Amino acid sequence: MRRDNLSLLAELEQQRRACLRLEESFRLEKDEVLTDGSPRALQGFRERSRTHYQPLVAGLRSEVVRITAMLVPGEEWQDEGDAASREILRKIDELTARFIGTPHRLLRNSSVVVELAPGRLAQAPPAPGDDADADGLRLTDPPIPCPACGSHLMTDAGFTMLVCPGCGARETMETEDDGGPPESEEGAGDG
Repeated sequence: MRRDNLSLLAELEQQRRACLRLEESFRLEKDEVLTDGSPRALQGFRERSRTHYQPLVAGLRSEVVRITAMLVPGEEWQDEGDAASREILRKIDELTARFIGTPHRLLRNSSVVVELAPGRLAQAPPAPGDDADADGLRLTDPPIPCPACGSHLMTDAGFTMLVCPGCGARETMETEDDGGPPESEEGAGDG
């Protein structure tokens, strides 16, 4: 049975939506693992990615290639079908790289993930001024959201460093010399 390009374009749209659902499912599972932060959870996430997400995305790729091969050249909607196929295959390549790389990156940095896991912090929420861990990190007061992932940032006692427990980002802040006022104010007082 020969199908027209419009029905094939509708099938490609279904595959695009399946990609988005798969991406969201992976993101939610990754967030749960980061909240837990344990090495066991990280290893389980790597195995789940290898046995669940990677085969699913490979199946999506096969299905998109099959549908694209059925597009009828020279008929209406063929250009749109080709463009949709290229876009979906680009998204599938991106997802494949994410499904392979993310679990391995998290395992490689497991010591930092374990240290900064929000689940670990949620077990004993620190009061402002109390140390949250051995490094002396505590939640900022007032809470400052991470611009990358939205988790609340942590800081050290001297407020010289910000650390995100969600994505692991760190930033060291420059401090002024304790010896006197900033340079811009010194020159103003000489007059």
